[in-house]
Amino acid sequence: MAKFTFNMPDIGEGIAEAEIVQWHKQVGDQISEDEEFVDMMTDKATVPMESPVNGKILEIAGGEGDMVSIGSMLVVIEVEGEVPEDVVEEAAPATDSAPASAPAPKDEAVEERIEVENSDASDADDALAAEAQANELARRDPLTGLLNRRGFVDAVTPLLDQAREGALPAALLLVDVDRFKSINDIYGHEAGDAVLCRIAERIARWEGTMCSVARLGGEEFGLLTIGMEGIMLDRFAESIRREIALCDHSDTMGDRPVTASVGVAEVRPAPDFQYLYRIADEALYDAKRAGRNRINVQRVPPRGDGAPDAGDRGVAYPA
Repeated sequence: MAKFTFNMPDIGEGIAEAEIVQWHKQVGDQISEDEEFVDMMTDKATVPMESPVNGKILEIAGGEGDMVSIGSMLVVIEVEGEVPEDVVEEAAPATDSAPASAPAPKDEAVEERIEVENSDASDADDALAAEAQANELARRDPLTGLLNRRGFVDAVTPLLDQAREGALPAALLLVDVDRFKSINDIYGHEAGDAVLCRIAERIARWEGTMCSVARLGGEEFGLLTIGMEGIMLDRFAESIRREIALCDHSDTMGDRPVTASVGVAEVRPAPDFQYLYRIADEALYDAKRAGRNRINVQRVPPRGDGAPDAGDRGVAYPA
């Protein structure tokens, strides 16, 4: 058994709807092919509707006097077998449940507005993502991928705030590659870039929640750490110097060694970045002047009021 609907056909002459005048059949009645089952009246004439199939009427459209539009369901008929091929276009098959109603007409203005709103939202998301990517790129050194000076200052500011709140020491380590200009002059700038990238890769391993790492410019790198002081800080600085000296550059410079000098500023309580940088830069200068490939630590103890006292010059550690 199969079910299908018979829809109000197009009567022609621009007629869009018709009125049910009289039903000749009711639900449950049998109906034969070409048998009239309802009379429909337009403003021009009364038109009888004939069934295209043999079957049993399961549902009718409405009562006498009701209006039915072109394409709307008139009857649902149950037939044996398949719907005849010659009436497929006239009778749309129904499902086992009630016939589906015609889809609501599209509101083109609403759909256009939704499309524009979705497009605007997508464009806004793309713009935000592009802006975030541009900001991140602006904070990174394009050669090594480490933070640049701007990104470093942004990153260490909350670290220094955390150190002050927790009364923790702060330390800035400035790492400068020894005699780097001669590397560029003798082996070329590509070799110099390779040296910087290899050193950056080596010191990037210390990046973490309590330590930030950056290339500050040229051959100078920086590490800022909080919560580390005294002999532990000295060992940390020495391990950085030693790890840099152990880097293998044989693919670009043969057996020439590459070393670095490290200037360390240890301050409690934690000051601002500019103050730390000035002390660390002085320590780095002293390390260079003392022969390079060594660390120099300057410790600034607190004054009686808790502020750093710049009078202490710290200690130097040769390689």
